[in-house]
Amino acid sequence: MCKVTLRQRCRAFVHATPVKQTLVIATLVFFLLGVAHADRFIVTRKGDGIWATRASREGNNIVYTDKDTGEARSIPETSLEAVIPTVKRGKNYKTEDINKYIERIKKAKLKHRRLKRPLNALLSDWNALLKPAEDLSGEIQALVTGFVDGDLSLSAYKDAGMELGMLAYKDKREDFADEIKAAQSTIRETFLSTAKKTITSRAEAKTVSLNDFAGLKKMEKELDGIAGDSELAEIRATTERARLTALNSNYQKIRKMLSAKEVRLDSFLLAIGTLKRMQREIAAGEKELQALSRLEQQTDQKMKKTVRGFRFDARGYPLRADDHEKRRQMAGGSRSVRFQSIELDEQCFVVPLARHGSIPVSGQTRLPLRLVFNQVCDGFDYGVRVAVLSDGRMQEYTHPLSDVRLRDGHAEIEITEDFGFLPSDFSLVAVSGASPAAYFYIVSRAENAAEDAWSAISLALGWPLTR
Repeated sequence: MCKVTLRQRCRAFVHATPVKQTLVIATLVFFLLGVAHADRFIVTRKGDGIWATRASREGNNIVYTDKDTGEARSIPETSLEAVIPTVKRGKNYKTEDINKYIERIKKAKLKHRRLKRPLNALLSDWNALLKPAEDLSGEIQALVTGFVDGDLSLSAYKDAGMELGMLAYKDKREDFADEIKAAQSTIRETFLSTAKKTITSRAEAKTVSLNDFAGLKKMEKELDGIAGDSELAEIRATTERARLTALNSNYQKIRKMLSAKEVRLDSFLLAIGTLKRMQREIAAGEKELQALSRLEQQTDQKMKKTVRGFRFDARGYPLRADDHEKRRQMAGGSRSVRFQSIELDEQCFVVPLARHGSIPVSGQTRLPLRLVFNQVCDGFDYGVRVAVLSDGRMQEYTHPLSDVRLRDGHAEIEITEDFGFLPSDFSLVAVSGASPAAYFYIVSRAENAAEDAWSAISLALGWPLTR
């Protein structure tokens, strides 16, 4: 069985839970103990273990509240093996009481081995009170110094919070509670101050790119669980100034382009892609949406009126004569597929440049493709997603494209596929009449976006798979 370390559990908990930093330490303590709000562990003679709150004696019974269910229950004293209190952090205990509880736990362990895990946790907590307090000052200061001298990222901030939680857990007597609280405050204030300066400097620029604004919105969202209400209101106001700058600077840039006598096709496509993205990510309210939509229509009309040598189809793809000829030559070799389970923003039309009746799952297959775009965006990466369907399962892999050279809305690429991403137990099995097949489609993501942020922008081309 794979064991998860205490540190791994803390890291996963802190990173997965958007709590305010002021609650991190307390939450971690409860998580690590596994007994949030419980103040007794009841061991029955049958070997059952019960985490309880508000346990008290009434006659010959112990009355308690079950921590898991919240129900009030009672149990005869004759059915009890032991009632063991949990350590209350910051409370001073007499040595004789500590030893009494330790002896009680040891006796329960000897009789009920299946309760070894919770009893060991309790034993560790009580034993820790007999040891001299560990000096944590050096570790606390090192944490603060390491954070302040580091990259001050959200990840570093969460890591520092996790480490402080670990130290708080070690500090059973809370001898260093004030130092830990001060460290937490220093780290939080440093992180917030740096983040606000970054947001302000970007927002005050004369021009704000769409990627820059997306980055600011991401930072604002990350700070939502950390900043106070007044701080968050200030951050949102700054981000709004950046939004207006992004809206106005990009809008005016496109209007200026349209006033030029000669405009290249690629410039039109960039303008259309920018305007569509602005409608999705920048516009706030119907008035701004309508203004962007009108400018997109004007751009589209001028492009189709002034650009020569292309026929624009119903989806706005600028097709050349050789595109039509290549499509005719490749007809029947592959089939186009729209996956209902995948959200598609159709921006790219894919034409295969080599004919394949099928693709072997073993060996290597060279796949040259022509990409035709009806819009493009600055600051985006592209890739080819490979999806293999067999035995009712879908296996996927993305080939990032390092150098897509666009000219007149066209680019030619080539990938070599060996299906090395497939699992070792992969087999070619048809299910419900669906033969095994490999599908290839184009994906895109903003630069510096998360690894899994790819979005589909083309229909998929599919070929049957063979051995």
